[in-house]
Amino acid sequence: MIESIRLHGKISPTIEYFATIAGAKINQRYYYESTEEDGEPVDRFFSAGNEFRLTPRGIVHRGVGGSFCEYMFGVDQPIEDLVKPDVVNRLVMYGAIEVDGSVRFTDNTDGFDRYERIFLDGHAVTNYYFFVQSDYKGSIRARQEDLVRRLGKTLKRSRNVAHVSTGRADDDLLVKELLEALREPGSALFLFRLVHRHHEEYYEAFRRAYEAEKAISDADREQLAALAARYGIAQYAQERVKIDVMHKHPDNKRIIDEYKEILIAAGRNNEINLSEIARLTRLRTLSVRNNIPTTLFDTLDERLLKDKKLVETDEPEYIRETRAIFEGLFLARPELIDAITKEDLVKLLRAKAKSVAHRDLAFEAILLEIGRVCDEHAVQADASVILENFSSIITYFDRYDTTASTINQLAFMEAWDHPEEKLRSLLHNKKIFDEVKKGLFEELFIDPVRRNTYLTAYGRRKVETIATGLVAIEEGNASVRDIAADLLAIQDEAALYRLVHTHLKDRIKTFYSELTSKVEQDALRRILSEELSSKGLIAGEIPEGLFRQVVLNIQKEAFYVNSLLPEIRRTGDMRLREDFIENSGLDRFHIEELEKEYDERVEAGLVGAGGAVHAAVA
Repeated sequence: MIESIRLHGKISPTIEYFATIAGAKINQRYYYESTEEDGEPVDRFFSAGNEFRLTPRGIVHRGVGGSFCEYMFGVDQPIEDLVKPDVVNRLVMYGAIEVDGSVRFTDNTDGFDRYERIFLDGHAVTNYYFFVQSDYKGSIRARQEDLVRRLGKTLKRSRNVAHVSTGRADDDLLVKELLEALREPGSALFLFRLVHRHHEEYYEAFRRAYEAEKAISDADREQLAALAARYGIAQYAQERVKIDVMHKHPDNKRIIDEYKEILIAAGRNNEINLSEIARLTRLRTLSVRNNIPTTLFDTLDERLLKDKKLVETDEPEYIRETRAIFEGLFLARPELIDAITKEDLVKLLRAKAKSVAHRDLAFEAILLEIGRVCDEHAVQADASVILENFSSIITYFDRYDTTASTINQLAFMEAWDHPEEKLRSLLHNKKIFDEVKKGLFEELFIDPVRRNTYLTAYGRRKVETIATGLVAIEEGNASVRDIAADLLAIQDEAALYRLVHTHLKDRIKTFYSELTSKVEQDALRRILSEELSSKGLIAGEIPEGLFRQVVLNIQKEAFYVNSLLPEIRRTGDMRLREDFIENSGLDRFHIEELEKEYDERVEAGLVGAGGAVHAAVA
């Protein structure tokens, strides 16, 4: 006996659909037809009281049922769903309205959805519709409530819903899962999967390019731009796809989940305190080291904090300027649309930089909303000039993100490859930003990193090498290979410093006297050099200057942990701490690790009289 019917149709070269009908007695009835309406082809599916029509412009539905899709960037996700890690899909039931914060159902379930709106409000690639044929005798409203109780949990959590990030779409398993949840042997399920082929191709192209290195090369960026131009994919749709791919990369999950948990906790308390802000800042620093795009964290900020009034302040000047520039770009008369000067562009780039530094969501919120309105306006009015101008500004913002990410990686990551390729990219971008305004590159990218309190001593040397090296290359006084070699030398020295510091600190935990004289230090340097060389960790002796610096820093650490930190903990005078960090030359990140170890020893009862740590220099 026939258990299911599967049909495949094509609305246009862009939109396709897959229909699956399964359940009781489907071999005994006629469920679908191809017809014409106003001279246009229409595919119609129907049962008692239910109808689903696919027209060239959109879908028409009536009766029971609804739509669902995988959550992705740009899909409105209620906080109740966002805080539940097992909820992965969005569900919209026909006739559902929100009243006083709760969902109520009506008998008015008829509707028409344009394809543009389906793939704008729902998933950019795949969306589902469904209805159920049954012998239910109650009202439509009551049946909708009943279907939510029976199917809602399954639909919102099912992994059989098409997940474009994994390339998985199994309608057979999904239908089986829903029929089991429905628990109505006499009913039939009609499932319709709509696919946007152009968005799908762009999604797959971006995913392949991003997947291996978690970065997009210049060649890939050009190919993606050509693909988007060939298919006319809107800028907002491109951004949705990019962020969704980055968000679902498995390597990004751990840090992102921890970041989300902090924001959720802050949301429960209706405020975010200084400690939580510091933890979020640290996670963002770690995200740079792990090559995770900050856009993901900006999106979480917007979703989880946008309704929280944290501080009563007037809107900053740079936000007002941003609003004014975009208003002139999108709302002015056509003859004024091109009147975006370099001065305007500098203001926008500085506004973006300030919004990043201040973690201000207003700028990105304005940008996202303008992008959505722009795309909607373009669909209705074919305003291609608006899209072109908006895209040109977005290109600068994309270049800003790429450049800032590269600078931060070089500054904060302990090890990285292909420095020549990164330097060439920076050199190219420096020329573009400095053409907008001389010195803009250093203002936007070098100076903010210099001000970062978590920049290590070696990170600072790399940043200064980049800043002076790019200028030297432009002036013809150095080559890309020269500066790349300098950066690799700093990286190698930093790695050697960490190696020596770790082994030396471990060796002198109970033999602090070995550091009291130059003779003893030289002897220890020879011993340690032989030990590390025999293990294949270094070649030759440890450089004397580096060894002396390690010894000096360990002595500073010992002083801080055994003398200064107990006093700080006792008095709460944080000025002593900041003075020490500023004058000692030790990295703030390392100081925080020392403090964490000290506090753990205090809790374990390993701190003796006067705050000295037993059996350890630091």
